[in-house]
Amino acid sequence: MLLFIVTLTNFFLSGTIQSMGKAGEALKQTLESYKISQNQLATTLSTKRPVVNRWFHSQVDPTAETVVEIVKALQNINPQASQEFVRLYLGDWIVGAAQTVLTQPRKLPDSDKVDVSALSRLFANKTTSYKYLCFISLLDILRRRHFEVLSPISFEEIIVEILANAWYPHTYFKLSFGLQDKIPQKLDALSLEITEPILNFTDRDKKSLRKTIGSQNLKEIIE
Repeated sequence: MLLFIVTLTNFFLSGTIQSMGKAGEALKQTLESYKISQNQLATTLSTKRPVVNRWFHSQVDPTAETVVEIVKALQNINPQASQEFVRLYLGDWIVGAAQTVLTQPRKLPDSDKVDVSALSRLFANKTTSYKYLCFISLLDILRRRHFEVLSPISFEEIIVEILANAWYPHTYFKLSFGLQDKIPQKLDALSLEITEPILNFTDRDKKSLRKTIGSQNLKEIIE
């Protein structure tokens, strides 16, 4: 499930998922199907009813961040309605992504360059999420470097990348990283000034977010 949430988040970050009026249509169908009033949704979202009404009539489409908040609000009102809204909004993509991620083979492909058995053992015990986050973060760093592997990667750079990758799932999707995992605590302890560039889901490289995290005093986290 963690891998699926990370995949979903990366699609948001890459700009693959776009509203184009579809969010309003999905919201209208969901509210009508599950007999949820616009006022009830507005109250749960702590917003004004006219705002929901404009979404309902597709006059204005909610932003990507707001869509996430709508999903969480519907979850509180009716979990089935929340699932239906996601299905209507993302359509066949969510079904295909879920099947691809959840049914993919557990065995890694053979390689002449990589000790596959050793790599597989790295993920043998998974009580926390840091193994996945560290691996994904290393891949992200290498991708930005066009997979030039001769230059060293500092531990601080890896830490910044891990925190940046964990920030969206932790902040927006309230994903549990495991009872023993310290990453959410470290994120909450940072004094991050959240500005519009950070919330730009089209910033696939998380440039603004990485810069903001990197400007913090990370000495304790690195230690």
